[in-house]
Amino acid sequence: MKRLIIVIIVVLYLSIPVFSQTMTYDDMVSDFEAFTEGVATTLPFNSVMGLNWSDAYIGNFPHFGVGVTAGIAFMPFGSLEDTLGGLGVDLNDIDNPEIKDMLEGLGMPFPAIALEGRVGGFGLPFDIGAKIGFLSPDLDIPFMQGIVLDYLLVGADVRFRLLKGMLVVPTVSVGGGFTYQYGSFDMPGMLGGDQEITKLAGGHSLTLTDPALNFNWKTFVVDLKAQASWNLFLLTPYVGAGASYAPYAEAGGGLKSSVQFDGHDITQEEIDMVNDFYPDGEAPDLTDGQILVSASTPAAWSIRAFGGVSLNLALIKFDILALYNFASGGFGASLNLRLQL
Repeated sequence: MKRLIIVIIVVLYLSIPVFSQTMTYDDMVSDFEAFTEGVATTLPFNSVMGLNWSDAYIGNFPHFGVGVTAGIAFMPFGSLEDTLGGLGVDLNDIDNPEIKDMLEGLGMPFPAIALEGRVGGFGLPFDIGAKIGFLSPDLDIPFMQGIVLDYLLVGADVRFRLLKGMLVVPTVSVGGGFTYQYGSFDMPGMLGGDQEITKLAGGHSLTLTDPALNFNWKTFVVDLKAQASWNLFLLTPYVGAGASYAPYAEAGGGLKSSVQFDGHDITQEEIDMVNDFYPDGEAPDLTDGQILVSASTPAAWSIRAFGGVSLNLALIKFDILALYNFASGGFGASLNLRLQL
């Protein structure tokens, strides 16, 4: 997880300065709307990190397990290229060939982390899992170099065994669940000074004092999956497929700073004037010293295939998982360490 966050920071900081000193609000809206479109098929894929255990079915109670998963899903760079291009980011300006190749080949990384548990059912052959992951913006993490990361992941699932494994015959299960995910990161001091937003509310302008760049996303996802696993003593290989649907998702971003209106601190009356100038739902959010653009992403399916293997050492299992997103062409991966009885 630490290495993943460092990669994101390096990629973003290599793009300094992102904005020119003057831009229009319409351009800003267009840039971040491109981001919402690109992220639409990545959000359901990213949210399924966690609860992907090697065993297709862990057995009835008293079988249970607890563990932690750290994962990453990539949004293909083509989906983000228009947004980053509008913000002044050019891959040719990145000197590190490894980072450049990662962006071009795999895409922009989206992190996921979760604490999770699973318990076997009673009577019928099923098990139930739950996961939660969070990072607080109040955490002082030295290697984040001023980046403010806010993250929440909450989900649960249930799986039913269809076939009991024996020798070369796999254990097969089907299941379903849900996940809510929220993520946001602010990058202060990377825009190269004050930024002026022109052509706003009838020719007025806003000046933002050394603003922080913000990206944010949230989604609610319903997930279905099928899985087969083989218990080979020290190893448990597994394969599966899943379909995730996001009936609700939002993504966006913008600038956060103190706001001046025509050269002076903006007043509530002037905020009201800006709001009245724009049609419903299109006015910039000027509360709390920020200009954010947020848009609902189209409801999207994410179809995936996954596979991996766990190393079984008594009650400890170490899981490696790889995933492929057919909807976006993106890849994902996760590591899981758990205690399982």
